[in-house]
Amino acid sequence: MHFAEFGVIMMLFLIGLELQPMMLWRLRGPILGMGGLQVAATSLGVLLLAMALGLSFPPRSLQA
Repeated sequence: MHFAEFGVIMMLFLIGLELQPMMLWRLRGPILGMGGLQVAATSLGVLLLAMALGLSFPPRSLQA
């Protein structure tokens, strides 16, 4: 487990060395936009799957 964690840390360190701050600053819009789109699409997919399985929204225990 510790060996795997060390490998991930080293990989992130090497990626950090290769990144140029100006390129990262230019990509902030597309990165945030695509990240937000992924979160929204995943949330919608989970909601539709839950509704297809017959789960109610909101849960019955919270309804007045």
